[in-house]
Order: sequence, then structure tokens, then C-alpha cells
Amino acid sequence: MINVEDIINKIKLSKQSQVSILVACFIVIGIAQSKYLIDLLQIADLLKTYLPYISILTIILISFILGIPVYDISKNYYIGYCNKKNIESYLKQLTEDEKNILRVYINETKRSHPFHMSDGIVAGLINKNILYRATFTGIPGSHNFPYNIQDIAYNILRSHPEYIANE
Repeated sequence: MINVEDIINKIKLSKQSQVSILVACFIVIGIAQSKYLIDLLQIADLLKTYLPYISILTIILISFILGIPVYDISKNYYIGYCNKKNIESYLKQLTEDEKNILRVYINETKRSHPFHMSDGIVAGLINKNILYRATFTGIPGSHNFPYNIQDIAYNILRSHPEYIANE
């Protein structure tokens, strides 16, 4: 099966190359549309023979170059959408211990809080992409590290406090 991402990665061009090809395509289109330039460059016979091929190649190149950013934007949007749905799904099914940890962030309206590095509940929330370790250097004199809550999780919990309400 053809994988679009593999094709794009194999023929990925630098931004400068993309702009250069795009400009070249527009120059070719401009020359082909100008009777004066065709006569000046004496390429009427050449255009009669090769214009269909040049036109097809130009359309393909323009589509490819303009398609890359559209593909990247839509892919990133889709990944963000799926990530939000996964996090929201996890937040709806929290254990009481996980709720206790997340209440610290919401009740104190802060984005970072220190926890012991071997806390299994925190590790579970990291695996669910709800928390992340803010730094790899801990708090001096302790085994605690600052853990931040993901922006998506924070915003969901602020708008749905029932997800972390006491049972």
C-alpha cells in the first residue's frame, strides 16, 4: 500500500527549493501566456511540441509544493484532535488517587507541582499524557521533581471539574 507520508519524506524539499520551483513554474506559465515573449525568445515551435508536457509537469509541481503545507497542517490538527480525545477519555475514568493528584493543579490554579520521582500514580498520569516532568533536575535535598500538567488536560479539568470531584 502506498504511504503518502513516506513519499513526502523521501522527496521533501527545503523551503528555498520549494519557493524556487514555484517561482520557476509561474515564470513558465507567464512566458507561455505572453505572445511577445514567445516571439522574442523564438520558442513557438518548442511550445507547440512540449507545452502539454510542460503544463502537466507544472501542475504537478505546483500541486505538490502547495500540498505539503496543507498535509502537514491537517496531520498536526488530526494528531492534536486525537490527543485531546484520548486525554479527555482518560480524565473521565480517573481513580481516586489520580483525582487527588490532579486536584492540586486545579484547586491551587497552578501548572506545576513537585512529586516524588518514584510515585507510581504520577508515572501513570505521565503514561496517559496528562502530566510530564518539567525538568530532569530535581529539587535539591529531596527526591522530588516538578511535574507539569498538559495544557489540554488543564483546560479540560477547568471546564469539567466533575471529572476530579470527590466520590
